[in-house]
Amino acid sequence: MEVPLNILRVTRVEGDMAGATKGVGLGFWRFFVRECVGLIETITFPFGWEPIIEPVYVFDGSSDETTSWKVYKPAFHKRY
Repeated sequence: MEVPLNILRVTRVEGDMAGATKGVGLGFWRFFVRECVGLIETITFPFGWEPIIEPVYVFDGSSDETTSWKVYKPAFHKRY
């Protein structure tokens, strides 16, 4: 869902041509990043890491239509 969603978001903000080029590229990049982060979070969830990227889900339920992400360093929320 990252590819079509980013095409729509970039088109709304920057126009049709940017949506057809930058939106597609951004969508595939975010798909790849979500897959890698998902794998890392699946392996490390027993250690208590907080989520690495925000929004955590593709459709996070907010009305915020921004094309930016927040990226955090992996951090423990529990002390072992």
